[in-house]
Amino acid sequence: MKANFDYRKESIQDILFIDVKSFYATVECVSRNLDPLTTLLVVMSNEDNTGNGLILAASPAAKKKLGITNVTRADNLPDNPNLIKVPPRMSLYIQENMRFNAIFQQYVSDEDLLPYSIDESILDVSHSLNLFYSNKSESRYMKRMRLAHHIQNEVKEKLGLILSIGI
Repeated sequence: MKANFDYRKESIQDILFIDVKSFYATVECVSRNLDPLTTLLVVMSNEDNTGNGLILAASPAAKKKLGITNVTRADNLPDNPNLIKVPPRMSLYIQENMRFNAIFQQYVSDEDLLPYSIDESILDVSHSLNLFYSNKSESRYMKRMRLAHHIQNEVKEKLGLILSIGI
């Protein structure tokens, strides 16, 4: 039996799924005036009951150049003199979360902003997209892309954080 469902009759929503790249590590780099894309840095928990800390976050460069993942144990870290090891600072990460979500609130109403986790938010820009891009000849897709790029650039400029945005 074939279903007769016409998706063209469904409403269209403009949703941005936002993730801050290597959030803890990026915040730590920015707070130290280091480039988060080139600095070798890990955020490492204190030693646990095994006597060995866990990597909570690694900068993009540490992931790429040293193969570090967020489940690496401290004793498995490569011996690299340029690798910076820092303890987590949750109050700083919460503060940065509030700062980037405050920027997002400039683009959507409160009910259209869903902070999903410490480093992820969902924005429903369905109601606000045309407030920023009203060119009727421009496609919805291009308006979404332009808004996503605009938000990425603003957050990078104001906070130094790097966003990945799915549309």
